[in-house]
Amino acid sequence: MSEQSERLWALPEDKRARLLDPAQAEFIRHGYTDASLNRVLSDAQMSKGQAYYYITGKSDLYLAVCTRDFSPLLDFAHKQAETLRDVDDYWIGLENLVGDLVDLLHANDKVAALALTVYGSAAAAECLAPLTAQLDAILDDVIQIGQTAEEVRADLPDGLIRDMLKALARSVDRWFALNGPSLSPEEMAHTSNSTFEMIRGLVRPLPEGNSND
Repeated sequence: MSEQSERLWALPEDKRARLLDPAQAEFIRHGYTDASLNRVLSDAQMSKGQAYYYITGKSDLYLAVCTRDFSPLLDFAHKQAETLRDVDDYWIGLENLVGDLVDLLHANDKVAALALTVYGSAAAAECLAPLTAQLDAILDDVIQIGQTAEEVRADLPDGLIRDMLKALARSVDRWFALNGPSLSPEEMAHTSNSTFEMIRGLVRPLPEGNSND
């Protein structure tokens, strides 16, 4: 964390919001690439000198906004992932976790709209490396728990399985982020359930006597 970021997070929540709220609105309205730091500072009634005491630039500001808005989701996912160790049915538990996470995301229209900006450009995704690392750690836990429960295959090199599943999870998340808003509730339910079934069929261990050896 940069010195500027430490100063930002040391502020009381309402003082942070003076900068982060207009920044959130700007990123939602224009996306990361076309967002203007000057417009944000104008709306926040802050000079560049004041702002650069707390951020290093637009990328740092975007990370700060996303950290504020997405950290509760990541915290929730981490806590719920741990409960998968104790459920009777790993896949039902995982499906419930994903459903609860989606509901939590869409409970706040602004946070849901901000999530769409993550896939607007490669530059936006690059800014969020610290948050991506947290998400990867949660996915690692989910995969490990599934393998321990013998519900996720472990017959391939561990790194290969994890990289494949993480890439699949990101592809699914990206598709739903970009296309979900245009789906009817019925279409969303059908697509979500079918996608979950597809992933489950892909990663479940092969039946005994049906290996490729």
